[in-house]
Amino acid sequence: MTDCLWAYFTLLLKQWVETGSTGYRLTFDPDPPSVIRFRITCPVPADEAFAALTRPDRLDCWISSGAQVEPRVGGKYSLGWGTAGEDGPGRITAWTEGRLLAYTWFESGRQTEVVWRISPHDGGCTVELEHGDFGGYTAACLGCRLGWADWMNVLWLHLRGRPAARTWRGALPFEHSRTTALS
Repeated sequence: MTDCLWAYFTLLLKQWVETGSTGYRLTFDPDPPSVIRFRITCPVPADEAFAALTRPDRLDCWISSGAQVEPRVGGKYSLGWGTAGEDGPGRITAWTEGRLLAYTWFESGRQTEVVWRISPHDGGCTVELEHGDFGGYTAACLGCRLGWADWMNVLWLHLRGRPAARTWRGALPFEHSRTTALS
């Protein structure tokens, strides 16, 4: 957890030094919600954002290393992070081309679900992430919240054609007005 916090605060410092603003900041709630929700708005078509979440070559540009995606309900969804069924993604639970992707996620021995919803918005699209239900497992929820906050920043950069580190600790600066926490 300490590594997550240092990475997050280092990212904020980097943004302040390079841009004069801190960009997206999480609120630290002592009683966080059991479901994580984030939303970003991007100036790309919904199909392009969906491809960034579902095509292995695109995933490997911003979040994964050796991604594997079987594009169907029940298909494998792997970001190349160790063994399936341990920490990270597992199997696709919902798939609607260009609009919806959901898959199981294992975190500290618990199975949760990650849901991505994409919708057209003002000449671009909105990408929404929902991850839960963590129940009373606050530590895992906070760790995932920090990780997803960084990954959403990296996705935001990737969809603009800007280089971004492929590690949750390496997000680059972005515009605060483009990223919104839902809870």
